[in-house]
Amino acid sequence: MLKAKNYLTINNEYRYCTDNILMKGTFCILYRGYHISEENVKNKKFYTIKAESSSTKHPQLKHEYEILKHLNEKGNKKTGIPNFFKFYPSTNNKNYIIMDMFGHTLQQIFELSDYKFNELSVLNILNEILDIIEYIHSKRVIHRDIEPSHLIYTIKDTSDILFGNNGEKKEGKINSNSDLFLLDYGLSKFYCDSHNNHILFKDNKKPIGNMIFCSIWNLLGIEESRRDDLDSFCNIMIYLINGKLPWMNIKAKTQQEIKDRIKEIKISISPLEICFNVPNIFNDNFLKMIEYVRSLQFCDKPNYNFLRILINNCIEKIIYGKKNIDCFIVIKNKSEDAEIERILEKRRKEREKEKMLIE
Repeated sequence: MLKAKNYLTINNEYRYCTDNILMKGTFCILYRGYHISEENVKNKKFYTIKAESSSTKHPQLKHEYEILKHLNEKGNKKTGIPNFFKFYPSTNNKNYIIMDMFGHTLQQIFELSDYKFNELSVLNILNEILDIIEYIHSKRVIHRDIEPSHLIYTIKDTSDILFGNNGEKKEGKINSNSDLFLLDYGLSKFYCDSHNNHILFKDNKKPIGNMIFCSIWNLLGIEESRRDDLDSFCNIMIYLINGKLPWMNIKAKTQQEIKDRIKEIKISISPLEICFNVPNIFNDNFLKMIEYVRSLQFCDKPNYNFLRILINNCIEKIIYGKKNIDCFIVIKNKSEDAEIERILEKRRKEREKEKMLIE
């Protein structure tokens, strides 16, 4: 039984256990909590409680709250944008955002699938991500930190994904057309004002976000715009179809050497080389997507429909002449809960190391 000191109450409205951590990020921790009015309810509704220290040098939750409020304006609610309930500044020496309860991230599901999704699942996921990016861009926002760990499925019961219905120890499935959400807007910003005046081009800026998935312009210290989100999108595309990226798993003596090597590869490798291991039936379309994104100028409005057509071209190649195509992501059977937690904890530590590279 957990002691009372393990629980924290937020403004006498929400409560969470400090031991019940959903995820740890570089700046924030996500907890599972509930509304106090349902404390004694057997099937209480749970929420994601995102917390950061109120004394942190670079607070992000207030800014994230403002971005989410803008993206969720009345009449503009879009699937793929987190539904948040409240923002609590400076409570218990922390800042909080209360959001819907989510399941596993795309990164976690990919890991539990041994880094291999079926091809149709990947293409359906890409269409969902592109829809979200187009929407936030239509609201004058760029995300600036799109990666698989910030894409998450919303589900009623996490065990349905891992083990199938009722938590039985068998292969679990998640429909790749399920709701996918893009989280973590702490680094997001407006790329133009309400009069559509675009931000100015700048250079000599410090790179931000995950170095593995960030854009080449970001690494070069150039101010980010819409094209940067799409370059990250292309990196995710190759990662999901191949299970890796050419600049991953770099070995060197120091973190700075790893950082330098990743930057060197990312800015020198050609789109053709990036697509080297992409299945032949997709290669031309994937190559066209990367070449198109790399051709965009700083202020350009991307042609999202062009990218969507290329993705759907790949879908048509798969389903042409075939019936009953399985569009589910299959999670491999794991005999023990502890084994899943061991894998996810190992991956969490690896990602924390990656994020330290750009600090």
